[in-house]
Amino acid sequence: MTILGIGLEQGTLNSLSALADRGFQTIETTSFEEAGKVVDNTDVYAVLVDSHATQKIREDINRLLAETPVTTKIVLVTHPKDMISCEQFKALGVNTIDSKITSDDLVQLLL
Repeated sequence: MTILGIGLEQGTLNSLSALADRGFQTIETTSFEEAGKVVDNTDVYAVLVDSHATQKIREDINRLLAETPVTTKIVLVTHPKDMISCEQFKALGVNTIDSKITSDDLVQLLL
């Protein structure tokens, strides 16, 4: 299963890389534009988006939802000082998780 990461910080990447032995392949991107190209050419199981990856998080998440199949899991990785309403994303079917995520948390969320 392929997981696409957008703008993830090193701690999240470390947790994500620990999933390789469970059959997950990770593709890392730094921007939504780059991620759009990956989504067009790859069967992506889940997308993890760091809330700091863009200044237009709501707009970019909406675009991502439009570009991916409805079965693709979208997860927004948030930070303690974020001024983001997680409820607005949950209403769209986007999961939110704290940036202090562990590989066990990821497995539980993604499976």
